[in-house]
Amino acid sequence: MSKSRVIVACTLFILAFSASAQTTPAPAAAPGGDQFATRKQNELNRIAARLQVMQALQTCVQAATDHKAMRACNQTARQSAKGQGK
Repeated sequence: MSKSRVIVACTLFILAFSASAQTTPAPAAAPGGDQFATRKQNELNRIAARLQVMQALQTCVQAATDHKAMRACNQTARQSAKGQGK
């Protein structure tokens, strides 16, 4: 697999999963102003998004054939993490 195909595959993988993580609706706040459930769901969504980035990075690194390709995997993962508000 060529380096450019690895980079494109990793980028598409990251974008697909980050889009699915953002479509999960947060539950409505409990009556009485308790927002614990909403905060908990938001935190779980952030954790899921970070896990998806790490899984995409792992897949990309496994497919890398040299140092340059692995460096591209890391750069893609950093850009994806920044895109999630980190």
